[in-house]
Amino acid sequence: MATEKKSEQALKKKQQAKFEQSLGNDYDKIAPGKGLVNYSLARKLEKEADDLLTLKEPAQMTKGNEALPISNCSHGIVETLKDPDLINIEASQSRIELADKADILCMAVDAAESIDAKNSIEKMLAHQMAACHKYAMTLLEKTHDNRNTMDVQRLINASARLMNAYQQRHTNLVKTAHWR
Repeated sequence: MATEKKSEQALKKKQQAKFEQSLGNDYDKIAPGKGLVNYSLARKLEKEADDLLTLKEPAQMTKGNEALPISNCSHGIVETLKDPDLINIEASQSRIELADKADILCMAVDAAESIDAKNSIEKMLAHQMAACHKYAMTLLEKTHDNRNTMDVQRLINASARLMNAYQQRHTNLVKTAHWR
């Protein structure tokens, strides 16, 4: 069983704090002051969650505006994130790990940088676009020496679906740019 990340622990504490706050409200309706213990516990849980989410040292960013693991930061090629918490950092690291596992890391970071991605949604869309592009082209490459017309048609159709997905991501990016 994998160990629970600090961000997950913090989110659970925040959820528990909301429950205790609500319970305190219910007790206060029955008898004023009866929910004080719950309110106190809720504040304690909120503080513990905030402490878990507070970074102990400044986060660093790569060229594609993704956070580096704090222990892996190399000086000179990164800039400090403005105001991240642990959830932002772990989400950023997850995006990078997924892009690396999909063998699109450089392409994904370049795409995010090219569109000047300002938030997580734009970064994920850029990474998806990189994946769609790479695998659409890879499928087309497999058609060159293939003599089986059924295989060629299947590969071309799959590539076309990926290209369509790419275009849909592009449309979504245009829409998110209007939200800024």
